[in-house]
Amino acid sequence: MCWSLFADIVNRSLNVFVSNAHLLKKMAFPVTCLPLMVGGAALLNNSLLLLAVLLMLGLLGHFPGIAILVLPGFMVITVLLGIGLGFVLGILNVFIRDISQIVPIVLQLSFWLTPVVYPLDAIPQSYHWLFNFNPMFHVVQAYHSVLVFHHPPDWGGLLFVLLLSVALLALAATLYRRAKPELVDML
Repeated sequence: MCWSLFADIVNRSLNVFVSNAHLLKKMAFPVTCLPLMVGGAALLNNSLLLLAVLLMLGLLGHFPGIAILVLPGFMVITVLLGIGLGFVLGILNVFIRDISQIVPIVLQLSFWLTPVVYPLDAIPQSYHWLFNFNPMFHVVQAYHSVLVFHHPPDWGGLLFVLLLSVALLALAATLYRRAKPELVDML
């Protein structure tokens, strides 16, 4: 669930400026609304998926209980990371159009380098440290801990992802400020 939320936001944000060029050229509105709308739409889709998964877990007798209260926090962290990265890539995509061809491939590779469909124990112990560099690893592990294993998540890893998300959002704001005069002209 968290990977689909993240990938959905990044993929949609990637082309948000290019696909809405007609609006950007003709109307005056805050351009920062575009990535936020993308994040909101993806969050709505993911929330419905979460309800379906929770229903299935409940029917199977594996409901996470009180730990479910932390899931909205995980979703917020995922959305912030996705919007931060997506906004940066979306701005760069206006100027370097090949980015929209490369990012889906990188996301697909990243999916398989994140223990989403396999347990971390399937990887030799000597390589576990490499996963710490993947921000989505920490979020996926948090989801697994709460929904599947009924353990508390690694709060340190989630704090790392939250700080990275804030840094990406700040980078996106800086890029937007610098690119704003040329953004519409390039579209």
